[in-house]
Amino acid sequence: MSEGEGMDEHQLRHPFDEAVRQIHSEIRLAHAALLLAEDAYDNVSPPAYLARLDAMAKRADEGSPRTASDRVSALRQVLVDGEGLQGNLDDYHNPDNLYLNRVLDTRRGVPITLGTIWIDVADALGWPIVGMDMPGHFLLRYDGDDEELLIDPFNNGHEVSRAFCAEMTTRLFGPEFQLTEAHFAAISPRGLLGRILGNIYAFNVQREDWPQAVWALRRLNAVSADDAVLLAELGRLETKLGDLDSASRSLKHALKLAQGTEHVATINHHLFEVRRLINERN
Repeated sequence: MSEGEGMDEHQLRHPFDEAVRQIHSEIRLAHAALLLAEDAYDNVSPPAYLARLDAMAKRADEGSPRTASDRVSALRQVLVDGEGLQGNLDDYHNPDNLYLNRVLDTRRGVPITLGTIWIDVADALGWPIVGMDMPGHFLLRYDGDDEELLIDPFNNGHEVSRAFCAEMTTRLFGPEFQLTEAHFAAISPRGLLGRILGNIYAFNVQREDWPQAVWALRRLNAVSADDAVLLAELGRLETKLGDLDSASRSLKHALKLAQGTEHVATINHHLFEVRRLINERN
């Protein structure tokens, strides 16, 4: 999507959008996640939280662990035993669980935000821990040359097996779901941030907070700029809020991206409605 199309000047300057436009290797996950938190909470200081994460990394490296098992154990000792970071079983659907500042403050979170902390601390040390593109329940993988370790950040950093993953996805999605090698692949920084934003969007739709749902979609658009379905949904919600000019731009670009797909008719329908409302306004 070209700069400015479907966005006003403030949205274009959003620091999260700028952060995720960098190449993958230059995106610090924790920093980008904290930029999202700045819009949801007052007085968030990303540098202060990043300093805390850097201190955790320094503690994890104190014994100079070298093997995969020793490194995962060191991370578990610092993050779980030392910091007390745990899955929020008692209040799983609390929106605080989706924002890194609150997870670090309350020491409770959901798999993907807890996993973000593990990845950030490991990355500071050059340890190859990545998130996996596993549906339903976010997991981590230590991707060493000689050893693969799968880690559940929600359950105290316990190691799990591929058989556990198969059982978990069957339980979540039914026996017809087929777990493939692609589900064990590393998820990109943008992909991980997109999953966090998708959860934020779904939460706000559930409580019918349309301005915040639009905000989440606009941030998602920075992550996935050429997603016609996302842009069409953004245009639909902008219409609901009466932001017809933005809705028109979003839907026109969605229509351009959707040419030759089954989404064209639906997008045309929304665009027709926006044009009707604009004509009524004028």
